[in-house]
Amino acid sequence: MTRTGPELQKFAREFHATLLVVRSLSLNTHADGSVASAAAVSAGGGGTSGGSSSGGSGAAMLAAALDALSAAAVVEVPWSARAAALSYAQTLWFRHAPLLTPEQLRNLQEVVAARLQDAKAEVRTLAAATLSGLLRGTAPEDVTALRNRLLEKAAALFGGGGGSRRRRGGDAGPAAAAAAASSPQQLQLEKLGCVAGLSALLMSCPYDVPAWLPPVLMALVRAAGGAERDGAIRGEAGRALGEFRRTHEPESLEDLRAKMDPDDWDSFTQATGTASYFA
Repeated sequence: MTRTGPELQKFAREFHATLLVVRSLSLNTHADGSVASAAAVSAGGGGTSGGSSSGGSGAAMLAAALDALSAAAVVEVPWSARAAALSYAQTLWFRHAPLLTPEQLRNLQEVVAARLQDAKAEVRTLAAATLSGLLRGTAPEDVTALRNRLLEKAAALFGGGGGSRRRRGGDAGPAAAAAAASSPQQLQLEKLGCVAGLSALLMSCPYDVPAWLPPVLMALVRAAGGAERDGAIRGEAGRALGEFRRTHEPESLEDLRAKMDPDDWDSFTQATGTASYFA
């Protein structure tokens, strides 16, 4: 099929942006020094003489790969490049997490978390899946900080506090303040990003019921509830809750029930369609 001029220009832009990530896909810190040095140069990390240690070359390669990933994950590039960056982030973390410094791990998490409220649904989904994997190897204090930020944001966007019966009318104060501060489109992306982040927290513990789980679930219940008028947001929150329900056995759900307020448990079972089963 013959491409027109504009189509060729678009293809060239997408290819150039995606290349930032693809150039680093050959990253292999177990390669010999000459290969490592060449890869570092091709990724923009600069070269060294043949006497460089393989450890130094590996560190330079990792730094160059993280730089390329960050460049390809920004919103200005085509969404296909952003998706490629997130896919590569999974590979980079899985293969080289022990070699990354704590600061590099935090930077990688920030790059991924920034794409949770991407305008493209495919990128948001991939960001949530990538973040869930990163959280399993992230320092507990960093996970706690991220979780607290997401819960605070969820409280501002969807309301929070009090029993489920008091919530059914909607906690309009924080949500109204957030709506007044953002355009409708930006507010929608913030809500979708918050739901994606909460979903990543759930996916990071697909079978267990840690003590921090109930507040995360209730934030998603509120996002999926009738007080939220945006069907896309309710749908995303509902899918996250449904996936949680699918991956947890009855014994785990009974453990969850023991950790939740009765009103919150009632809201959760109604949101996941399991109220009659646990009655």
